[in-house]
Amino acid sequence: GSVLEIIEQFAFAFTSINAISIPSTVKTIGNNAFAYKTTLSDDDGVGGISTVTFLGQNDDTSVLTSIGDYAFLGSALYEILFPNSLISIGKYAFADCSGLQNIQFSNKLTTIEEGCFYMNSGLLSVTFPASLIFIKDNAFENCFDLKIISFPSNSIVQEIGKKTFSGCEIKTITLPKTVRSIGNSCFLDCQSMTKILVPPDSELSYIGQDAFGTTKIAQCLIDPDVNGIVTIPANV
Repeated sequence: GSVLEIIEQFAFAFTSINAISIPSTVKTIGNNAFAYKTTLSDDDGVGGISTVTFLGQNDDTSVLTSIGDYAFLGSALYEILFPNSLISIGKYAFADCSGLQNIQFSNKLTTIEEGCFYMNSGLLSVTFPASLIFIKDNAFENCFDLKIISFPSNSIVQEIGKKTFSGCEIKTITLPKTVRSIGNSCFLDCQSMTKILVPPDSELSYIGQDAFGTTKIAQCLIDPDVNGIVTIPANV
């Protein structure tokens, strides 16, 4: 069997490989390992790898714990099923994968880093695992067709960062009671959003500037101890 433990940075970047199976022995996938672009500003379009299979994903024998920054940037992936061993996904790891439609997260994932799924226009819905604590800045920004985001009833998420869901098509959101802060412009330009539900036992203590700017929220009931600014458009 395979003894491979690390796939280093740029190992398969800019190649014509369109499918790969990651051995269950792999613990780390390095920065830009399967990237099709060097930076977000590249105009090459998506390409490269379209199918990645994590061996051991079905029987929980995979030992993969981390995926590096920009690891699959600009790739042609349409689906990603993470093994349950995965704890962290790096910055912009799956950014600009415009064909990506389905994500199944690890049940041990604690952090979705900055820009991780930035500008993935094919995403329609996302269900977060109960283990998730942090959703960092720009994580799903400009996922233009993202309409549904769901948190399980036992979610422990604490922080949703700046511009995390800016530019999405989310209509309603029910915040887990454990959310303590919502960053600046978090839901800015979610022009289909009409409702936000905050549970009565919410731990929410901070809402950033323009967090809900340019939405269609008509009413927002929030505990009076919350600090910060909620911007409601004048035409509501």
